[in-house]
Amino acid sequence: CMTPDLITLTDPTSPAAEAYRRLRVNLTSAGKKTPLQTVLMVAAGPDDEKAQAVANLAVSFARVGVRVIVADCDLRQPAQHLLFGLENAAGVTTALSEPRAALPLQATAVANLRVLTCGPAVGAPGEEVRSGLCASRSRRTVPTRCPRKPSRAGRRPRPCRTCH
Repeated sequence: CMTPDLITLTDPTSPAAEAYRRLRVNLTSAGKKTPLQTVLMVAAGPDDEKAQAVANLAVSFARVGVRVIVADCDLRQPAQHLLFGLENAAGVTTALSEPRAALPLQATAVANLRVLTCGPAVGAPGEEVRSGLCASRSRRTVPTRCPRKPSRAGRRPRPCRTCH
């Protein structure tokens, strides 16, 4: 169940909910040449409003039919599982420790919106991220030819940024 803090669900006609819809429209309009694929929201310091802003913007996108995944990468003070009423048994931390496993995405009460929660707490989040990224890079196999960029006769194929 959702918490009352998600204004886009509890009072969708409010000025605050309208502000999230306008932000969604502005972000979408900014990507006219290249459609918007990813939105990364970060904050300089710890605060609860950051998590609420992410959740409300995600709801705003999902409500117009955009498939959304919220990844709670705040390993020190995770909040998305609380805002969406989800379990936090697996998430980002388990994905970093098991890079070949499927992502433990969880459905929400909002259509088109799934959440990758933070997962179990770790002792040193910075070290967990660093070691997880190094492990996933070392296990990753890079194909000799990118399926999205066919090689041209006489030219050496270049890996694209999407796959590699």
